[in-house]
Amino acid sequence: MSLVGLATTPALAGEKPTPISDDLPDGAKLIIAQAPLVDLAQAVSEVDPERANLGGIQLEVERRAVHIYWKGDVPDDVYRLVEQARGNGIDATIEEARYAGVEMTKAQTEVMDKRDAYRGLTSVGPMPDGSGLRVGARDPEALRSETFPLEVTVVQEDEIVPTAGRQDDTRPFWTGGAARRGSAFCSTGFAVAHYTWWGAEIDRGLLTAEHCAPGGNATYLTGSFKPLGTSGPSGPSFLAPFSDTQFIKTSSAPRAFTGGTSSTGSRAVAGWTPVWPGMVVCTSGASTGEHCTNLVYAVGVFAITGSGLVLGMDYAFDFSGGAASGTGDSGGPVYTLAWWDPTRKVLAAGMIDNGLFGVTCPPGSRTTACFRNVGFVDIHYALLAQNAGLLISP
Repeated sequence: MSLVGLATTPALAGEKPTPISDDLPDGAKLIIAQAPLVDLAQAVSEVDPERANLGGIQLEVERRAVHIYWKGDVPDDVYRLVEQARGNGIDATIEEARYAGVEMTKAQTEVMDKRDAYRGLTSVGPMPDGSGLRVGARDPEALRSETFPLEVTVVQEDEIVPTAGRQDDTRPFWTGGAARRGSAFCSTGFAVAHYTWWGAEIDRGLLTAEHCAPGGNATYLTGSFKPLGTSGPSGPSFLAPFSDTQFIKTSSAPRAFTGGTSSTGSRAVAGWTPVWPGMVVCTSGASTGEHCTNLVYAVGVFAITGSGLVLGMDYAFDFSGGAASGTGDSGGPVYTLAWWDPTRKVLAAGMIDNGLFGVTCPPGSRTTACFRNVGFVDIHYALLAQNAGLLISP
C-alpha cells in the first residue's frame, strides 16, 4: 500500500473556490531553507534503515548544519553524502553515538512496558544525538533514582493535554477545518483514502484525533453545525489503538486551511515530508489558526496522554514564545511549506495531538487554553495506523 495516494483531479476537487494568500507566515524563510538539510538527513537514514548503527540526526537550520551521530564504522556511502553536502555549502558532520537507534528503540519499549513503575512518567523517546533516552516526567527528581535500561536524560514536562472557518467548510472538506461532535470541538486532519491492493479507491475522508470521539462510530459537524461525516471504529491496523487517529468518511480534497481561525485561504497538499530534530514546522488547527515558528526537538516518542499510550509522536515548541497549539486543534495538520512553491503548497508532516506548557492564546482563538509545545502524530505512522494513502494535489 502506497503511503501517498493518487492526485486529486479537478472533478474530484469540486468547484469550491480556493483563495490563496501570497503572504508567507513567520518562520517561512527557515522552512524553505531547511529543504536540502532534510534531503541529506533522509538520504543518510536510508543507508541504515534498521538503525543498526545510526544513532540520530540533528538539524541546525539557521547555521545550515546537519549533525550525524553514528555508532561504529561509518559506511563509505555516508562519507560520500557528507562530502557532497559540504560541497553544496552544508556544514555536515559525523560524530560518535553512544547508542544505535535499534538499541534505543528496544530500551524505549522496555520502559513503556513497565511505565506504571515510573512515577509521573509522561513520555520516552530517543535522544537526537544517540546518547540514550529522553524521558519526560512531571517531577524529574522523582525519577532520578530509578533504574533504566540505558543512559537517560530526564526533562520536566507538564501533564500532556489533548488539544481536543475553518469554521464553515463545505464539500469537499479540507484539512484544518472545525470538526464538532456535540459540545466537543476538534479539527480536521489531512485528506486520505483507502485503496484496494491494485490501487482502486475504496473510500475517502479526513483524519482526526481518536480522543475527539473515543471508540469512533461518531457523527461530526462543521463549525456551523452542518453535516461533515461519520467515523468508523478504530482503524484495521494493529497500530491504530496506539496512534490516537481516526478516519472520518466524507467527501475530501487535498487542501489545507492557512492563516487565522476565520481565514478562507488555503494551500494544496503536494506530498509528505520526513520529520527530523531541528526542523521547523507549521501547525494549523481550527481553534488557534496557523503557526509556523515551531522547532522540532524530539521524534519517535512514546507518550502517555490523557487518551492513553500514543506511539509515533513528535514534539515541537514555538521558538517565538507564542502558541503552537490550543484545545480544539486536535486532529489538525502539521506541515512544512513546499520549498519550490511555498505560497501555494505544503508537505504533510503529522496530526496535532496534544499540548504542553500553557501560554497566552493568539488573537482570534476559539479557546483560552493554549500551549507553547505541541505533540503530533507523525504522518507516516498515522497513515500506517489507518492503512490509508495521503491524497495529494498536482
